[in-house]
This record gives sequence, structure tokens and C-alpha cells, in this order.
Amino acid sequence: MSHTWNPQQSQAIASPLNHLVIVASAGAGKTEVIVQRYLRYVTEHGFSPSQILAVTYTYRAAASMKQRICRILRDRELYDAAQEAETGPIQTIHSFYERILRENSVWSGLNPDFEIVSESEADRLWDLSLRLALTQPEADQPEVKKYRQQTAGKRRWKGILDLDTLLRSQVVHDIIQPARSQGLTHLELEESFTTIEQVNLMVARIMNDPAWPTDPTLTIGAKAQHYPKPSKEHLVGNQLDVEVDLFLGLMRLAVQTWQNYETELAKRSQLDFSMLEQRALNLLDENPTLASRIRQQFQVILLDESQDANHNQFRFLKSLSLNHSLSVGDQKQSIYGFRGSALQEFERQIDENTIKLELNYRSQPGIINFVNHLFHNQWGNQYDPMNPGKHAPTNPLDFNGVELLESESATAASRTANFVHQMIKEGTRLQDIVILTQGRRALGQIQSLLTAKEIPTEAAGTTDSLFTRMEARDMANLLTCCVHPTSDYYLACLLHSPYVGLSLDSIILLGQSQNIFDHLAEFEYPLDSDKSKIQEFLSWFTEIRAFCDRFSAYEIINQALKRSPYLANLGSKTGGEQNIANARKLLVLATRNPELTPLQLADRFRHLQAVAQREPLAPLHDPDAEVVRLMTIHKSKGLEFPNVIVHGHDLNDFKRSQDIITDFRNQSAFTKFKGKNVIHDQLKDRLHQAEMAEKMRLLYVACTRAESRLILGIRPPNSKAKNSLLTQLLLKPLPRSDYAQHNVRLHPAP
Repeated sequence: MSHTWNPQQSQAIASPLNHLVIVASAGAGKTEVIVQRYLRYVTEHGFSPSQILAVTYTYRAAASMKQRICRILRDRELYDAAQEAETGPIQTIHSFYERILRENSVWSGLNPDFEIVSESEADRLWDLSLRLALTQPEADQPEVKKYRQQTAGKRRWKGILDLDTLLRSQVVHDIIQPARSQGLTHLELEESFTTIEQVNLMVARIMNDPAWPTDPTLTIGAKAQHYPKPSKEHLVGNQLDVEVDLFLGLMRLAVQTWQNYETELAKRSQLDFSMLEQRALNLLDENPTLASRIRQQFQVILLDESQDANHNQFRFLKSLSLNHSLSVGDQKQSIYGFRGSALQEFERQIDENTIKLELNYRSQPGIINFVNHLFHNQWGNQYDPMNPGKHAPTNPLDFNGVELLESESATAASRTANFVHQMIKEGTRLQDIVILTQGRRALGQIQSLLTAKEIPTEAAGTTDSLFTRMEARDMANLLTCCVHPTSDYYLACLLHSPYVGLSLDSIILLGQSQNIFDHLAEFEYPLDSDKSKIQEFLSWFTEIRAFCDRFSAYEIINQALKRSPYLANLGSKTGGEQNIANARKLLVLATRNPELTPLQLADRFRHLQAVAQREPLAPLHDPDAEVVRLMTIHKSKGLEFPNVIVHGHDLNDFKRSQDIITDFRNQSAFTKFKGKNVIHDQLKDRLHQAEMAEKMRLLYVACTRAESRLILGIRPPNSKAKNSLLTQLLLKPLPRSDYAQHNVRLHPAP
């Protein structure tokens, strides 16, 4: 961007208001405005960088902002200020929480050396906490027993999951995590959802209908029978009362699991991000003197991406009550409702003094016109149109740069891959193409199809997990065999892996003997190459085994990678470069836990595989590498690309069928384990409206990533699909017959 500020930016930078709110459209240069506002506080107000708290929501954004600020301060020869800004509070909100808690550990009651638990370790602890809850006295309550019996063998995701997996999914992912994202504690969950009296009050709130019976002597099932708006497909009477019992059992098990988890973290002097936030908020709420001291320490708070802040974060920042504040956000880009973002809190800040940045310096005019025209139709007067920032305005109905890619949803991934292949043949650079999807599954499908066409890709947010890869299993088997070489199953897996590469014929013959390890040296192998492989294996494995009781797990892995042909064999397989990168990343992860023995790390790898912990695969390419990028729309937030393909076929108006539905923001939740019921349906309908609104904002974010070309995936007009794509809902005001006159390029379905 140029350093010649437009009138809106200049007004925002120079505003004399102590408390300023900025609504910044996509591509409006908000980060530069925040940076310039920061510099004003240093150069004109005389504040030191240590008195200015600049808060972002990603480490990448914090690092970028700090780099810009320090560079400009040095350019102005303000070297002391630049040095102070290097270590000053330009950080993520969670980094600030951590700083406050460590600096005030006496007040917070925490060990000042507390640790932040890793995501993978937190998942493991949730699993252990749930298993412990199933053995505690609370698990013998009739409602909890009913819930466990109902869950056993339950079909989900078109398959039968084991009981542990399904319980973990429902208790932790469907109840506890959404509750935590809305700032609830386990005590609040217990106080609101674990007795029949509480559930009665909640159901009355959900129904919100004067016709819903209020007789306190009636059960919820009986109330449903007397409800004058019945549906034949809904459970009533005793059947609905059973559903209520199942709901109570689920909630009580969730409360106990949550308590166990926090107790275990407390023993370890560890916190996760949610606990970090809650402890920091409690610290200020319970210690007015401390809050006053912190207010004296900081003069200014600059908050970026305010629309993404959750309720507790707004409470925390409000409790600071600093003398100067800047809040920057955009309602149209609020896409983190599933994480508890409190959009309404940001909207309450907007008033007549709010400054709007409406010049888009990212997209070409045709894309801006397209977004303005169609999203104004969706949102009406709530939509603030953008204007081109670096190009001359054009006819507002000229949508040059927008293209529509038709296909049925069943063939959409293939259609997208073929289209990318054609773009490359026509001269588009690989690194100038990005494919955006809502979900991870479509990313994986498209990436596989591009790989089959020998098009290099880099994906962020796929369903692939490092711990479900063979590299993680190979390392777990190696560590186990170092300690217990007589474990025939694990040894057979190790021998067939790239560590050794023994043929399947030899593995089968060896498997007919007990204590395979004892027979390796003298066994008659069907292939001469297998014999030489065993000799090489024994030469390095025997040496490593000799010190496995003295070395940590990561040292064992490191030695094995050095001495064995593992990396060379990995590299010769399909996807060899990725395989090697994954193996090296696993070694790096192992070094972060030097206290773990070989068996402990092997167990951890297998556990993370079982819970499908989402650890991304190792990156293969630099940011500027010649590859096609694929990512979810959420991952693309804050980025821009020359050519954006919005897959579109997983952005639809489909109502998900969920056994458990929650709205903890409004103290509501219910289930449909036994069948459809009016309470669950009422809550689902209410949440569907909010979900659709957020999906439309998600589409807005996707469209506004594009600089030169925006390609939207749509269905053909004769499609018989039951649900509607959001891209087509967006295009309703634009008839197919008008595409050409608006310069919209259509790529019809083959």
C-alpha cells in the first residue's frame, strides 16, 4: 500500500478521540492504520511502547505488526523506542493473559513457572479424564447408566464406532468444548444442566411459547403431550422423559470429566488456553487493586479483529478500562461463532463516531462490484459497500474478473482439479492459484486429484493427521521393540516397515514361529536380499537396544534415523518427500518431551492415533514455492491471492442431523438419542438461522480474498440436488441470461 493515506484512513489515524472504533472492509489497509495510530501514541502522546498493548488473534499477525512498527521506529531514528517495542506487548490475547498471570502469580495462586499444555497432550488428558469419570461413583447414577447403555454400539458417520470413541466425541467435543468456548465453567454447567428442575426451566426458555404447559406437577414428556402444537413424528410422554434422562446422564458425565481434567492439569501446574483466559479474567474480577495497578502500567489498548473476540475476552479488556483504546473489526468477516466469538459485543461499540474504511486495495473493480451488488441484496442496508482503492471505479454492474464453474456436487472435486490443470496450461503460475473450501474433506479430495495430475500442492487444514500416518506407527513400533523385542506383532510390523523392508513372504514365514527375534539371525529367508536386510537391521538395532534404558525416546529415534535405511526407504515410496518431512517432524515433536521413555512415547503416539489428533503434516514448501495452495476459508482469513477458486459445494443450506445440539450462549442444549422431539427441533431451527448467517459471512470472506480472478463453484440449473449451495443463493438476483452483459464468465458443466 502507498503511504499516502485516503481521507478515511487519515481521519482514523489522526482522530483525537480517546476511544475509537473502526469498521474496516476487506482489503482496506486496517493494519497500517493500527500501526500509524500506535506510532502517534509514541511520537505525539509520549507513551513508551511498553505502555501500549496491541492485541491480535494470531502469532503471524502479531509478528507482522511488531516488525512493521519496529522498522518504522528505526527509520525515524527512534532506536530506544524500537528496542522497547521488540519486547513490548504486541502479542496475541492469550500471550497477554500468560504474561499477566506470570507477573502476578502471588495474586493468581499459580506457580509462576506454569506450562501451557500442548493441544495433543490436552486431547490425551481429556480421554484419560473421561475414562476416570466412568469409574467414579457418579457413573453409577441411573441417568448416566442409561446414557452409557444408549451410546454402546450407536451408529454414527455411517459406521459403528467403539464406545470410547463415541463417548469422547459426545462428552468432550459436543458438550464440553462448546461450553468452554462460550466462557462457561464446569460449575456453571453443573448448576444449569444436571437436575430435572434446571432442565424444566431450560426447556421453557427453548420453547418460548405461552402454549407450552407450565404445570410443575407434569413431567416434560407429559407437557409435550399437552402441547397444542403436536407433531406425529415427535416423542412425547414416557419416551420423551427417557430422552430427558439420557440428556441428564450426558451432562453429569461431562461435568465429572471436566472436573477431572482441570484437577489433573492443576497437579501438573499446567493450563490450556481456555483456562488461561478464565484465570486471567478471575484475577482482575477478584482483585480491584491489581486491576488498578495494571491500568497504571498500560495507557493504550489496540485490538485487531474485534469481531472475533469472545464474551470473556471482551469482559477482560473492558475490565482493564484503559485511558485510550482502538477497536478494529468488520461484522461481515465474523466467522468464528463455533469458537464463541461475540459479534454482538463488537456491534454494540459502533456509534456515530465510528470511522468506516471502505476503500478496497486488494481486488480489481469487477470483483468489488460483484461482491457489493450481491451481498447488498443479501444484507440490505446493513451492508456498507466497498470502493476500489487502487483502480479507477467502473460501471457498478460490470463484474469483470468473476467466473462461475458449473458441476454437480458429486463431480465437483474432479471439475475443480481439471479446471486448475487448464489454468496452468494457459499460463497461470501455480503459486498464483488458491482453492478454498469450507470443510477439510473436500480439500483432501481435490489435493489427491491434483497430485494424480502431477501438480504440486500445499494444503492447510486437510483431514490428514500426522499421527495416523505410517511414519508415526513405525516410530511407535521401533520404540516398543527396543524395550520388548519379544513383542512378535510389533516386531513383525517393524521388520516390514522401511526401517528394514523385509518382504511379506519372510514376514509370514517368521510369523509361524514364537519369539521371532530369537530366530532372525539363523532363519532361512526365501529371498537373499531379505537376509542382508536382517544382517543390517541387527547391526544397528542391537547397538540401540543396548542403551535404550539410559536414553530418552527422542534419542532412540534420532539414532535409528541415522543408522538405519529408514529415510532412504521412505524417500523411495510414493510421496517420499512428504514421508521424510513427516518423519523429521515426529522427531522434532519427540524432542519436546525429553522426559518420556521409549514406551511412554510409543503409547502416546498410539493414543493420538486412536483419537485422530489433528496434527498437520510437515510442510514441504516455502511460502513462495511454485505450488497450488489449498486451504479452508477460515485459514485464508487475512490473506490475499491473485486467483481464488471457491469450491462452493460444501457451503450449502443443509440442516445437519445432530444427536446433540447446544446453544450455551443462551444456556440451552438438548438431544435426540431416542428420536425426534419438539425441544431439539425448536433449538435446531433457531441455531440454523445463525449458522446460515455465518456461512454467508464465510462466503463473503472467501470472495474478498481474490485480487484478479474469482471463480465460484455452482451447480447447473437442471440439478436435482435437494439442498441449495450458498453460491447459488447469492446469485439469485443475477439471472443466468444476464451473465454475459455483466461480464461474468460461465464455464458450463461438461
